[in-house]
Amino acid sequence: MNFAAPPLPTTISLQDVERFDLDRERRLVATVGEAPHQRWFRRELGAWREIRAEDDDALPFVGELRALAARGPVEMLAWKPGRRITLAAMHGTGRAIYKARRRSGHATALEAHLDAQDSTRDSGFLAPALVEQSCDHALLVFEHIAARPLSIDADDLPRYFAIGRALRELQRRTPTHYRAVHGPREEERVLQRMRERTLEIAGDEPAGAEAVFARFQRASSRVRASEPVIAHRDLHDGQLLVRGERLVLLDFDLLCLADSALDPANLAVHLELRALQGLSRATHESSRACAEALFDGLGRNGDDAFHARVLFHRGATFLRLAWVYHVRPRHAALCTELLARAAASFDEFERHG
Repeated sequence: MNFAAPPLPTTISLQDVERFDLDRERRLVATVGEAPHQRWFRRELGAWREIRAEDDDALPFVGELRALAARGPVEMLAWKPGRRITLAAMHGTGRAIYKARRRSGHATALEAHLDAQDSTRDSGFLAPALVEQSCDHALLVFEHIAARPLSIDADDLPRYFAIGRALRELQRRTPTHYRAVHGPREEERVLQRMRERTLEIAGDEPAGAEAVFARFQRASSRVRASEPVIAHRDLHDGQLLVRGERLVLLDFDLLCLADSALDPANLAVHLELRALQGLSRATHESSRACAEALFDGLGRNGDDAFHARVLFHRGATFLRLAWVYHVRPRHAALCTELLARAAASFDEFERHG
């Protein structure tokens, strides 16, 4: 991998880098450290230069950051230079979550969240309430929900059963706005873009990724079509919070219609990933047990056609994650295992017939 050249500033090691990415002008950006104390560096003219969110002129809202800071502390939760930013800051008399992006993506994000609020009502999921939106600033402001992260251990089995049950209820509903269908062809385009991005950033890809991608392409021509349902399309443990007995579901930017196996497969794969990373109290045993509870709650045990589609999406997710983590130095060593699990999923898919 050559993305570390030229050398990072002497005070930063490669293992300090959370991720490498590209901005809108295809310049390399390094995100260093962990939120909320991250720093960002951009490679310009053969050197790394530290950059600040306040200077991101692609995002209309950043011009308001100084005024926002005057009201109280501003906590940076995430920033993709030139793309979007997420903050926690004061709104009225309390804290709120601010999500801002380029103007071109605002209307779609607003419609997706309003659709999600309607679709999740009484489903078992709680979507954060939208308290303000601004077209001029391409900004959505959400209520700040006091909640804890979702963990992955034996005590959480009832919670994963509840997630499966809430997913089942959500999948029975009709979206209130038009939603594009995300099928195997669309998934292939996503994977192709991910591969191209990884090659552009790193100069290479994980060993064996090309062969596994060919396996995906063969499988995509054989996977059976299913009636599309409402899908989050980025469902992982980080998108779920626990508020008492309620489950808070976040980030509906990719809301679409898709195979009912896509969301549960994606979540189950991320449970395995956390065990590999040693995060969220996950072990190989607890991640497997929580995934089983998830599918029990979904009520699709014994459905062979559904199981085959889960295998397909499982393989696609592991493959995508291998490209994602190839440009995240602290976890890049996981890519070999991620690709092995993708290949094993496609093996089982092919045996399933």
